[in-house]
Amino acid sequence: GMPPTWMKRARGRSPSPAPPAAPPAGERAPYRSKQDERSFQQEVVDALDSKYPAVLYNASPNGVWYGRDRALAAIIARTVKKAGTKNGVPDLHIIEVGALGQPGAWAELKQGTQPTSPDQLKFHEKLRARGHEVAVIKTVAAFEVWLQAYLYGAGSSESPVVID
Repeated sequence: GMPPTWMKRARGRSPSPAPPAAPPAGERAPYRSKQDERSFQQEVVDALDSKYPAVLYNASPNGVWYGRDRALAAIIARTVKKAGTKNGVPDLHIIEVGALGQPGAWAELKQGTQPTSPDQLKFHEKLRARGHEVAVIKTVAAFEVWLQAYLYGAGSSESPVVID
């Protein structure tokens, strides 16, 4: 017979939900941060791979969008958390010593007016306290400028860096 409904969803075969209704007058539409951030992160990773192939890095699974199936997304999120993923970890970790001797650099990738969460701000401070470079970055070009500065000089900032 037919597989149970949950198997269809797990295989990505569930029908797409209807588009969200327009928000009431005076309210903004909900922010689709996981989808938007995912495509931005992919652009940054593509630039990193093509222009800086020798740079060692790793991406956090925190910004990953698991699709429209909320039940499946919740299962994946719980599994990832149980495996040791911490809330607030920045999207990309540059695993290279910086020009000023920093042990690593971390990029939090944000689109538009997407806010940095309290968990992210707390984690950024913990990283800075250990000598790491942390920046909130809003464009691929800004990421490249920041990476060049980190690897080859131009200093580090004690306060949160927002580059757009």
